[in-house]
Amino acid sequence: MTAMEWRFIDSGFADGATNMAVDDALLDSVRQGISPPCLRVYRWAPAAVSLGRNQAVTDLMCEQAQTLGIDIVRRPTGGRAVLHDGEFTYSFIGGSRHGFAESIDGAYAQLAVPLIETMTRLGIRHGHPGGREVRGESAAVSCFASFARADLAVSDQKLVGSAQARRGDSFLQHGSFLVKPDTEKWRVLFGEAALIGATSLWDLGGQAFPWEDWVSALQTSFAAAFGVRFRFDHLTADEQDRASAAHARWAVFTASPNPT
Repeated sequence: MTAMEWRFIDSGFADGATNMAVDDALLDSVRQGISPPCLRVYRWAPAAVSLGRNQAVTDLMCEQAQTLGIDIVRRPTGGRAVLHDGEFTYSFIGGSRHGFAESIDGAYAQLAVPLIETMTRLGIRHGHPGGREVRGESAAVSCFASFARADLAVSDQKLVGSAQARRGDSFLQHGSFLVKPDTEKWRVLFGEAALIGATSLWDLGGQAFPWEDWVSALQTSFAAAFGVRFRFDHLTADEQDRASAAHARWAVFTASPNPT
């Protein structure tokens, strides 16, 4: 029996609004039946803060972002703010017609399996969903100042923060593995407790895991968990056009170049 074929896209570096527009375009492709499920990995240049779909942005946050040369974008998904700098980002788009649960919690549980296996393949043991609630003074702002139902932890220390958006019978889940975060930037942007209760691949493994190792572990874990094989792919011309047209929709604040 031939395994189902899903898409795998390594988009490389892009600005934050482009990254969000691409995720949104891929969600529409899967929802419309144009595309099979898709696992995507990507990086951020320049570094950016992504806000949850309904999260407010403050003047102070914009001032701090300008000082740090960091953009601010809005995600299609919910949750709290993430600084995309010293982390690895994934997104996955699928739907109930592909065997995924119709409930948010059910889909989170299904995707937790390959995400935890990714940790294991990197030598990080004892990963688990959820954990004890940890809230600091920054919990209302920073994703990594509290636990939510999508989060994954090691010994009750949050390592992976994820969030979902659902459209029809399809969903987008994207998330962030903390690799070696710049704790000072997190504190400047979100307060002293921005990373309370969090850990990182650096903290757990004592090394800076190469991007390629993480990508390989993630892709292999998803393929094994769902019995599929991945086709290494890129955006279609239509997806590129839709993402380009929607770029401004996701941009909240763009840092001006520092004068030389």
